[in-house]
Amino acid sequence: MTIKYMNKWMTRAAVLSLMIVGGITSVLAQSKLYIEDFSISAGESKQVAVCLDTDAEDIQTVSMNIQLPAGLSFETMDVLGKQAIKTTVASPRTSGFNAIGNPSDGKISLSGISKIPAGTGAIFYISVRATDDLAITSAITLANAAVLGDEEYTEANGKLTVRNPKVTKAGDLTLEFSETELTLDPEAAQSVAVNLTNQGKTIYGFQADVIIPEGWTYGVTNGRLTNNGANNRILYASATEPVDGEEGALFTLDLTAPEKFVGEAVIKLTNISVTANFKDETLSDITLTIKSTADDTKAAADAIVEELQEKLNEAKAAIEANDADVAADYAEAIAELEQKVAELKQSVEDNYGTKNLVAADIQAAADAIATEVEQVKADADQAQVLAKTANKEAIESAYDEAAAAIESTKAIIEEQFGDYVAVSSFANKFNQLEKEIADSKAALENVDFSDAEKAVEAANNAQAIVDKQAATLNDLLSTAANKAQTARLAEVEELANAITYNENLYTLGDVKEIKAQQKAIEEAIAAAKQNISDVALSDETNPYAENENIQDNLDTIIEQIEALKNYIKENKSVLEGDVNLDGVVTSADIVAVTNIISGTDTQFVDTADVNGDGQVTAADIVAIVNIISQ
Repeated sequence: MTIKYMNKWMTRAAVLSLMIVGGITSVLAQSKLYIEDFSISAGESKQVAVCLDTDAEDIQTVSMNIQLPAGLSFETMDVLGKQAIKTTVASPRTSGFNAIGNPSDGKISLSGISKIPAGTGAIFYISVRATDDLAITSAITLANAAVLGDEEYTEANGKLTVRNPKVTKAGDLTLEFSETELTLDPEAAQSVAVNLTNQGKTIYGFQADVIIPEGWTYGVTNGRLTNNGANNRILYASATEPVDGEEGALFTLDLTAPEKFVGEAVIKLTNISVTANFKDETLSDITLTIKSTADDTKAAADAIVEELQEKLNEAKAAIEANDADVAADYAEAIAELEQKVAELKQSVEDNYGTKNLVAADIQAAADAIATEVEQVKADADQAQVLAKTANKEAIESAYDEAAAAIESTKAIIEEQFGDYVAVSSFANKFNQLEKEIADSKAALENVDFSDAEKAVEAANNAQAIVDKQAATLNDLLSTAANKAQTARLAEVEELANAITYNENLYTLGDVKEIKAQQKAIEEAIAAAKQNISDVALSDETNPYAENENIQDNLDTIIEQIEALKNYIKENKSVLEGDVNLDGVVTSADIVAVTNIISGTDTQFVDTADVNGDGQVTAADIVAIVNIISQ
C-alpha cells in the first residue's frame, strides 16, 4: 500500500520496452511466396490472395510477374489515367503499402515506407475474371519473384520458395451428401445418399475415392449408377448407357461405426471426376461429419470440470488481490488445487477414451474439490482481515513513502524534462497531493487502533489514497514527457526548416539527392509527430514509458539534418560568389551582379543569387564583398 505500486508499473513498462527493442528475430532459411489453389466459374470475378510466409523483419518490397492461363484475365482499375491490375491491400501486415501492377505483362509490385512484419498468409489481393475458355485445370505462374529488404530473397539465391497455384474451373454439376452432419451410436449403421445435380448435362462416367476413418466399414447401394469400382473407389463408365436423370442419388454409402466410436469421424469423397457431355470435369471434395452419441456424456463431464475450474479461478483471483504476504501464504494451496483439477480433467479424457466415463463420478469428485476451494478461500479471507488490522505506525510509514514519491516525481520531471517543461506549472497539483497526505496522516490521531474494524478502515483508506496518488504521479510524468517531446519535435522541425541552399551551385544529381534527403527528413518528422500523438492517446503505454524511444528517434532525425547540412556544404559544384564562372571571386563578379540589377547584362543571372534568397539584389553584392574579404 505504498509507492511500490507506481514503481511496479514503471518496472513493467521498462521491461516491455526492453522486450520491444531487444526482441530476438529468427529468420527462416527460406521465405515462401504463393497463391493458394482455387476454383472459379466462367463469368465469375474473384479476389485471389498473394501470400508471403516469412520470419524476416526487413522486407519492404515484393515483386513478381503473374502469368495467367488462357481464359483467365486481370480485372483493372484506373490509376492516374492508366489501367492497372485491380488490387486490394487489406492485410494488417501491409497496412500503408501499395500494390501496383501492369495488366499487359502481369508485373506487379507491393511496396511501402515501413516494413512487412514476420508472419504468414495474405499480403495483398488481385482480382481475376474467368471465361468459358478457361480449362478444367490450369495454373498461374509467379515468375521473376523477388522479396527485397536489407537483403534479397529469390529462388535463384535459395532464399525464396515460390508455389504456383492450381486453378480449377467450376462446373454446373453439384455433388453432395444427403446429410452433411449426423449423430451415431458406437457400432450403429447409417445409410447416406450421394446426390448429383446435373441439369442440362448427360453423365457418361463417374469416379471418386471414398476416405473413411480407421475401424469404419461401408458398402455401396446402387442408385442412378451401377458401381463397378473396388478398393474404396466408386467407378462408372459407359458411352452408350448414361446415368438416368438430372438429379437425385447416384448411390448410397451404408456406413457402420466401430465399437469404440468417440469424438467425430469425417467421411470424404475425393478425386471426384465426372464425364458430362463427353467432357471430363473435376469436382471439389465433399465431406460428411458424424459425431458420437458418447459425446453427450463427455460434454456433461466437461461442463462439470469447467464449472469447477471457474470456481477455482475466482478464488485464486480473490486471494491474489489480497496483500502480497497473504497471497504468498496461500499460493501453495492454490497450486495443489489446480493440480487436482488438472488430474480430474485428465481422468475425463482417459475414461472417455476407454468408454468408462460416468458423469456422476466426475460430479462427486468435483464437489469434493469445490469444498476444499471454499475452505482455502475462507481461510485466506480471515488472514486478510488480520493483515488489514494494521497499526498506526505502519499506516504513517505508508503516507511517508507516498510523500517521498511526490518528491521523487518532482525530481524526475525537473531532471529529465526541465529544459522543455515549466516545472512550476505542476506546482498546484503537487501541493494538492502533499496536502492530502498531510491531512490523512494527521487524521490518524483520531483513529482508535484498538478497534480492529476501525483499524482496517484506516488501512483501507490509506491504501486507496496512496494508490490514487501513484496513478496521479504517473499521469504527471506522462504529461511532462509529452510536453517535452512535443517541444523538442518543434525544435527539430525548426532545424529542418532552416536548411536553405542555392540550386544553381550544385549539379542536377546533387540537387536530386538534397531533395531526397529533405523528403526523408519531412517523412521522419511526420512519423515522429504521429507516434507522439498515438502514444499520448494509447491505453497500453504512455509518453513517459516511451520517452527514451521517442527521444532516440528525434536524435536520429537531427543526425539526418546534420548530414544534409554537411552534404549541402561539401558538394557545391560552383565556387560560391563566382558569378561570372571564371574560377575566382573578384570585383568582376560584383560588376556582373551590378549589371544584372541594372538590367544592362543578364548573362550570369543563374549564378548571381549568391545568398540563395531567390532574388538578385544588393544583398548579393554584399555577400560577394564578404567572400572576397575573408
